[in-house]
Amino acid sequence: MKKIKNTFLILAASVMTISLAACGSSSSEKQQTPAADSVPLTGLTLQVMISEEPGEGDALGNALEKWSAATGGIVK
Repeated sequence: MKKIKNTFLILAASVMTISLAACGSSSSEKQQTPAADSVPLTGLTLQVMISEEPGEGDALGNALEKWSAATGGIVK
């Protein structure tokens, strides 16, 4: 009985190892996409519709202003 149990444990460990190796991908298979910073975003118009009035600090408004300044885009 002990020999069967040990054989089962070795078989289970082998199957788990093979399945984990099959799920991984090599770096050559991964798709390389350009970073968002490398794509020019000039002359764009961004229209934002907000259901509420901006609160204290207006984080979204500040972020949109920074985007506009960095890209030359227009925020409506």
